[in-house]
This record gives sequence, structure tokens and C-alpha cells, in this order.
Amino acid sequence: MRFELEKSLRLLQTDYVDLLLMHWPRPDVSLEWALGEFAALRKQGKARTIGVSNFPTALLRQALEIVGDLAANQVEYHPYLNQDPLLNLMRECGLVLIAHSPLARGALLNDPVIQEIAMRRRLSVAQVVLRWLVQQARVVAIPGVANVEQLRENLKVLDVTLASDEMSAISALARGMTMQPSASP
Repeated sequence: MRFELEKSLRLLQTDYVDLLLMHWPRPDVSLEWALGEFAALRKQGKARTIGVSNFPTALLRQALEIVGDLAANQVEYHPYLNQDPLLNLMRECGLVLIAHSPLARGALLNDPVIQEIAMRRRLSVAQVVLRWLVQQARVVAIPGVANVEQLRENLKVLDVTLASDEMSAISALARGMTMQPSASP
């Protein structure tokens, strides 16, 4: 773990990272050991903050018992996948939810509810979904970006606010659809 971080720091030409995430929980690796290593790297100044990725609610509770000041949990989150229990815990504990696969790997692009909101607002479907995410307390999104123009389009969501009925309509789309396997690849 230390070796991989040192290698990454050399490649990035920096002494530290702002956020170091434990990517997948693994039953063959002690959570206490792994989080202890991450905490040690933070203490050494190699990472400003530490967090986890793909930790469901119960496992996040365990992780917080080991390291009480985790910064974030990166999980799949989009309108088709309700993450309310996890998000509520994270808000209670002051963590940020980093939403990956925010467009459900393209599945949301043809959703009629989101298309209608997008058309009415003169936004793209992607912009509506990204705004839905970042308008929620303690949620950030990681959309894929192919070029600078796409990045500019994504950033426009910071100048928009969805109405509460639009937020509710999008939230009502939840159907438990996950786009990733439930275990480490």
C-alpha cells in the first residue's frame, strides 16, 4: 500500500494527495489493518484526508469505529439507485458521498422523466442528473469527461437549481438498479 502511494506521488510529482480512498472492501484483508495503514499515511502527511469506496452502510459503520474521521465514501449513486440509508449515515457522521456512475452508465439518457425536465430547462439529461446529485447535501459527482467542452457543460450545473418537485420526480425513479458487481473485481 505504501509502495503504491509512493509510486503515485512520484508520478504526480507531489508530496501528498488530498484524498486517499480504500477502493473495495475485501474479506481477505483486515479492515483494521488497512485503515490503520491509511491513517498512518495521513499522519505522515502523504494524504490530507482518507476515505473508503464501495462500502455499504454496515461496513461503513465498522470502518468508522476504526477511524472515526473518514472523509468520504465513493459509491455508485444515481436516480435509479436509492442510497438513502447510506447517505443518512454519512450525513450524520460528516462524510461526503462521492457518486460514481452518475448516469447509470448511460441508462438514464433515455429516461422520459429526466428528458422532460431537461427539455423544459434547456439542459442536457446529463446536466439534469448531475444537478440532482450535487444539489443534495454532502453529495458530489464524478462524471466521465472526454474533452474540455464536456467539462464546461458539466460545470454549468453549478449555475442551476432544480425545483423541489423536479428533485422529487427524479428521486422517485429509484428502482434498485446497480451498474456494478457487488464484489471486488
